[in-house]
Amino acid sequence: MIVVPVIDVMNGLTVHAVRGERREYKPLESLICRSTDPVEVASIFSRIGFSHIYVADLDAILYKMPSWDLYSKLKSATRHLILDSGVRSYGECVKLLDLGIDYVVIGSETFESMEELKYILEAYSGRVIVSVDLMNRQILSPIQSVRKLRVEEYLRILSGFGLSSAIVLELSRVGSGLGVDIDMIRSLTSLVDRLYVGGGVRSIEDIDALRELGVYGVLVATALHRRWVEIDDLRVRGYL
Repeated sequence: MIVVPVIDVMNGLTVHAVRGERREYKPLESLICRSTDPVEVASIFSRIGFSHIYVADLDAILYKMPSWDLYSKLKSATRHLILDSGVRSYGECVKLLDLGIDYVVIGSETFESMEELKYILEAYSGRVIVSVDLMNRQILSPIQSVRKLRVEEYLRILSGFGLSSAIVLELSRVGSGLGVDIDMIRSLTSLVDRLYVGGGVRSIEDIDALRELGVYGVLVATALHRRWVEIDDLRVRGYL
């Protein structure tokens, strides 16, 4: 299993994400990194030894304002960049792939067409990760039919399209220290080859529990910056 640091970017700065209340996010304060420059933060994570880094461009997600120059700089600062820039269409996804982004995130919160999502998964399954964006276990989506689905139902539909990698991101737990929704995750690991989980990690024991369930990757931010999870513990357990 891999541990993936998360960098949330707003107004060009790395911010501290809490419970999905994005307009309330403040610039990052960290015990492992003094900078709020997302490229510098990514470089520090890379030097520590993280192989994958997840970046959420909140300006693109919220306001449709992608930061193309930033993406190129982040790509140069990381070994494997996982990028959520609020992709809404097939064309936007292909543009990011052509830029050389390693893994493009297709978030349920922003993507606007199940038909186009099917085309993407058929063509680029190995380089896209579908994010099931949740608020209190409810799927966030501009597509009415998707909002009515349970997470299991949505993942089964996507598996039929050729899905190989998915993130289950519970925004209500992000930055909260409440712990991961283990009961929900337990029912999902058999549905996806590579399942990532984000939202609520508070300790190394949470990460261990997800590995026991067969989770492929864990997204972590607050727990790293506040040192609820220590880098040395990640190394000892083989996560780095």
